[in-house]
Amino acid sequence: MARKSKTKLPPASVFVDALRTLDAHPIQRNILIAQYHFPKHAATARQLAAVSGFKGFPASNLAYGLAGKHVSEHLQLKPPHWSASDPNWWSMLSKGDGSHSEFTWIMHPPVAQAMQLLGWVNDDDAVLLPGENPVADDLTEGASLRVSVNIFERSPEARRRCIAHYGCRCVVCGFDFAKVYGEFGEGFIHVHHLIPLSEIDEEYVVEPIRDLRPVCPNCHAMIHRKSPPLGIDELMEILQEV
Repeated sequence: MARKSKTKLPPASVFVDALRTLDAHPIQRNILIAQYHFPKHAATARQLAAVSGFKGFPASNLAYGLAGKHVSEHLQLKPPHWSASDPNWWSMLSKGDGSHSEFTWIMHPPVAQAMQLLGWVNDDDAVLLPGENPVADDLTEGASLRVSVNIFERSPEARRRCIAHYGCRCVVCGFDFAKVYGEFGEGFIHVHHLIPLSEIDEEYVVEPIRDLRPVCPNCHAMIHRKSPPLGIDELMEILQEV
């Protein structure tokens, strides 16, 4: 059983700046994004490894611990220790549940809230990428809203039609959540805009089959590692060379 954290956690507003340090560590950032989208933000290392592209859970354990270390160091908070020389870094991000067959991380609410404030995630899709915000209910996209930066409306109906045509299998790497998680993974996939809405800067009617493609969270993140984003074919070429 994991030792309970005695470290008082800061509010979400404080976690925001700490989590920004993970922008320089996309693997660690993406593993938190993956965890966020599990029910109740709870996942095992094995589950996170499967959706994050790791070969096994030891690698996801390491990435998760490093994410907690970066956040702890930014906050200048000392996590509890398993021993005098073994800090429990992950406890800054989650509480642990060892009552099941596999140890589970359950994300602290302030961490999940900070990820929402950063625009990393939302509750309708997985990664909320720069320049995108899911609010529209028809096929009109791109209506600019003024918050602190320009964001653009996304259409749930366009997403539905894209998936109806292409299915829920990633068009880049072929990952299929239903094959890995069974019924639990049915219907889960990201939808990528081939032309970023932030580059259009005007309202337009999206054509789901022409303009959208289903991609897994890992490939979606890799596409948006560059500005402008990589093309689907470019990322496929990179993947084939690995």
